Formats: sequence, C-alpha cells, structure tokens
Amino acid sequence: MSSFSAYSVPSADWVSVSCPVDLAPLILDELRQVVSDISGVSAMSTGNGWAFPSGGLIQLRSRSLSPVAVISASGAALAALRSVGAYAGYLRVLSSDVHRLTRLDVALDLLVDAPSVLEALYSRAKSGGVSLTRKALDPHRHVSRWQSPDSAGLDTGTVYLGGKTSEVRSRVYDKRLERIARGLPDPGSWLRAELTVTSAMGISLKDAWEPAPVFWHFMARALEGIVTRPSDVPAWVPAGDSVGFVLPPRPVLDPMQRLERRLERSSELRDLCELARSIRSGAVLVYRRLRQLGLSSPSTLGFVPGFLAVAANDG
Repeated sequence: MSSFSAYSVPSADWVSVSCPVDLAPLILDELRQVVSDISGVSAMSTGNGWAFPSGGLIQLRSRSLSPVAVISASGAALAALRSVGAYAGYLRVLSSDVHRLTRLDVALDLLVDAPSVLEALYSRAKSGGVSLTRKALDPHRHVSRWQSPDSAGLDTGTVYLGGKTSEVRSRVYDKRLERIARGLPDPGSWLRAELTVTSAMGISLKDAWEPAPVFWHFMARALEGIVTRPSDVPAWVPAGDSVGFVLPPRPVLDPMQRLERRLERSSELRDLCELARSIRSGAVLVYRRLRQLGLSSPSTLGFVPGFLAVAANDG
C-alpha cells in the first residue's frame, strides 16, 4: 500500500456542527483543552478557532443576528486529532450540548488506476446506472467531470455525482494527479472517493465517529465494480445517536498538564521569547501583554517589585 494513502478505510474528512450562538464560546473553551494535545497548534488571529501545522483548521462561524453558530473541522484538522488520539475528545465536547451535525464528509482511498476507473464511472453515471439515494441522478444536471491529462496523456481528473446543493453528493477523483500538480512526489496509482451528507439525511455524531456505515449506504452503488462493501460493515441507521453513541473513556489529564504541554510545544511562544530576548525591555512588553489578557503573575514566580512596577507603568 502506498505510504501516502491517508484513508485506507472510510474516514471523516470534514465535520460541521451547529449550536446555539450563546453556547459557542463555551464549546470553544472546552475544545481548547482538546486541541492543546496537537504539537504546533496556534490560535487564529480572530480568536474563533485554531490552525494546525498540517494546514488544517477548526473554525467557528456565525452570521450577524443569527441564533446559530457553526463549528467546522477540516480533514487535515481531523487527521491531526486522530494522530494523537484526541478525536474522541473532540466529538465528546461537541456532543455534550445542544447540537446538530450539519455536514459530514467521508473519504476512502483506493490504490487503483484512476483514469480508467473514472472514465468507466462517468459513462455509467451518464447512462443512469449510478445513484446515491433512491432518487436517480439526472445525468444532465447531477453528473459532471473535470478532465486533465496525466503523465501518460490519458484523460483523468474528477467525476462529480450530485449538485452542489444536493443533500447527498460525491466526488471521485485522481488523487495522484492532484499531488503531482502540487509539486509533491508521485505516489503511484491513487483514487479518492469522497461523500458529503447533510443534516437533512439524519446524520449524527455517531456517523462522524463510525463513518463506514453511512459511506457504504450511499456509495456502494457508485463504487460497484471498483471495490466491494466489506461484509462486516453494519447497516446505516439515520439519527444513530438514538441507538447508542459510545466513545472511548476520557483520558486522565488535568488542565495544568495540558497547559504545560501546550506551552512546551508552542513554536509561536518560543519565537516570541527569542524576539523578546533580542530587544531591550522585551520581557516587559511580553509581561504587559499577559496582564492585558488577564494574567496576573503571583509573587511566587519570582518577579521582583521593580520589574512589576515597570510593567504596570508601561501598561
């Protein structure tokens, strides 16, 4: 198997959850404890989420006067959470208050020859042989493709199933071509199948935790002849929270330990300290900013009265 393949089994690649706007800041406070397990994570300048070294984002969005806010996590952010065993904790925070899963993307990687598979899938879909739900896809409105030649000159790219606003939609594309176009090493044959399902279909956070059932429920027909649904995948049940949603036990790690680990791993804090050491009174500027953010240093930290006085005057 290619070392580049990220999703050897169906995996959550985007999770958006809506919640009452007044609860959103409280949820972010809880999520801060979770994301602090990621090395190099940094708060966004807007204060409404976090950016990961991998390029992933967890972000809160809300519209003016709207009673609802949406917290979204990108695929790279979810992968980072899974890599340190923090994904269950992330979902646990989201599920602890009033919420609705508004969008779930699930991805599966297949190490097959993409150009030939995509051509066959497109032809089958255009002839009406592919459906994601019981309602047939309109081949003129709901099936499209983007083409580009690969290294061998063959047409390849992306096949889209379902419209942009469809409650269930999919895109199947040549991941190898995408990586090469970005200047990355050639990973070899690689096809990615992505499914997007919205809240209208009754998805729940159980599907975000165990995405294989919902993926195969909608994608088995589209991927027929390419890969077979595993026999051990259970049937998908809409609104699965009502039939049980069990996460692994919460890890035992107190807030002091989390803060210490976040401080130790923060490249931004390390860089700021280097800058502060390079200029006169740099430490005073740092301490002044900490005071402005509501942190008052106790005398037990060893700050001498003169230093505190200078910092207070500068503030």
